[in-house]
Amino acid sequence: MYLHNIELTQFRNYDYIELILDEKKNLLLGNNGSGKTNLLEAIYYLSLGKSFRGVRDEILIQVEEDYFRIKGESESKFRGRQIAEIAYQKESRKKIKIDGKEKHKLSELIGQFPMVLLVPEDIMLTQGSPSGRRAFMDSAFSQISPLYLANILDYQKVLTQRNKLLRQIASGENIAKETLDIWTEQLIEYGTQLTHQRAYYLEQLKPLLKDYYNIFVNDKETLDLFYNASISEIKTNMSIREIKLIYKEKLKEKYKRELERGTTLIGPHRDDIGFTIDDLEIRSYGSQGQHRTLVLSLRLAQAKQTLKEIGEMPLLLLDDVLFELDFDRVERLLEIADSFGQVCLATARESEVVPLLPNAKKFRIESGQCFNIRD
Repeated sequence: MYLHNIELTQFRNYDYIELILDEKKNLLLGNNGSGKTNLLEAIYYLSLGKSFRGVRDEILIQVEEDYFRIKGESESKFRGRQIAEIAYQKESRKKIKIDGKEKHKLSELIGQFPMVLLVPEDIMLTQGSPSGRRAFMDSAFSQISPLYLANILDYQKVLTQRNKLLRQIASGENIAKETLDIWTEQLIEYGTQLTHQRAYYLEQLKPLLKDYYNIFVNDKETLDLFYNASISEIKTNMSIREIKLIYKEKLKEKYKRELERGTTLIGPHRDDIGFTIDDLEIRSYGSQGQHRTLVLSLRLAQAKQTLKEIGEMPLLLLDDVLFELDFDRVERLLEIADSFGQVCLATARESEVVPLLPNAKKFRIESGQCFNIRD
């Protein structure tokens, strides 16, 4: 799987550009603020239909314009050549086309062109709140499993409706218990499936994560990963039936408190992932270097897991992550990346990085312009 070319029209600081990418290594070189990250953001958007920066679509439109468009041609050994296009106009909905055919659901785009992105802000995956780690699971696993994507979307819809009913009951509205029970049954069904899938995929991810982490620390530390389901009685080796029975029982126990609070208190929307190094919880005891190394290893493990699940390596996007790593780790990262598929690396450290990737295709980014650098 690789991205052959990408076109941007009125996206961020770009009026119009087209990049024809190398199948393996691509370097986006330029000063901070030149637009390197905007290019990676566009590729990410073409894959998942949203910005990794968490901003509204209208923010992505070039100043004084009223729409943007991203178009890219990818090639897969299973699907062959495929052209994806996303356009967004102010006060309108985004339009998605694949090979010229309009798609009416974002879910029809996700998984068509898988990618893995590593940015400096990813350190919050290990330092930040559980919501970031849940978002990691949902993004990573949705790209490799249409069933996971369907379950997370259905679960979120049911959760929203159930919470609405709980709030109405908490405020004194007369809502029949049978109405809430219908949504509770659906919540249990989708929540059980989601919990079982997260447990399975995290168990598959764990050895890959450990392997990459060991490469960076020379086997001097012992890393572990744990799935912390919001229902502590649920274990990773449980069957769907066992998870469902526990889920049902725990919701019964929480019923009165949920009515008082007006919200659903347990379920996948409150799950978390735990990490330990030498049996110490990294959020409390990890150094900055350990956090950075763990996040880097996590993204590489995500890429390798994608390969194992779908049979193709995703595009790896690296945004200015090298400046936070020592030279030894930079060398090891680039050696690992050399064994991957297509890589796009954005960096301002040109003098240090270019000699390490002599065969990469190089692009100079300057104020919304992109120039192909020839050796």
